[in-house]
Amino acid sequence: MTQHLPPRTPDDTVHQEQLELAESELEVALLFANLSSAAYSLGRLHHATDARTKAELACTRAAALLTIPEIDEPEAYCVKSMLHEVQGALARLPIAGEFHLQV
Repeated sequence: MTQHLPPRTPDDTVHQEQLELAESELEVALLFANLSSAAYSLGRLHHATDARTKAELACTRAAALLTIPEIDEPEAYCVKSMLHEVQGALARLPIAGEFHLQV
């Protein structure tokens, strides 16, 4: 017995595209968060700050895409989980003022 799925509406397609875009933004954000962490560990503060800023912007764009009420929770669970992972990675990064160079 085969299961027939209901036909996708244009709204469903748009919401799926928004989820995919949010996921892509979060992948970019995680990449920049990891780059920022590596740059901080090497003492390259300018690169670290640049990467952190880019990670925060990508994370913000993704979060905005996920706040649309029409995106239901089961579809968005994986992407929202990824959002929390990125936010955690960003929270662990030092802020520029917290980083002290030892001479």
